[in-house]
Amino acid sequence: MAGQIDQLDREIAELKRDICQRLAPHEPIVGRLAAIPDFGEVSTRMAPAELGLDTEVFRTPQRAAGWCVLCPGNRKSAGKRGPTKARIATAHRYRP
Repeated sequence: MAGQIDQLDREIAELKRDICQRLAPHEPIVGRLAAIPDFGEVSTRMAPAELGLDTEVFRTPQRAAGWCVLCPGNRKSAGKRGPTKARIATAHRYRP
């Protein structure tokens, strides 16, 4: 069991190195994402992976955030707010 955990730790470390190498040319973008409050290391790597680097297809920051499922819903009807919760990301969605 301990051998399996060690192997998985090595694989995770290798994946992290690979992700960092692939994002190295785009460090200015990653740096700007890191400046966002509550964005940790995982979020700054996840956002470019989810969105891609050409974000013009989303037209607005709100659409891009909605695509990454980074913001809760905002349901409002007749001046009253309905229940809101963050959506769960699904891997099978297509880009807009």
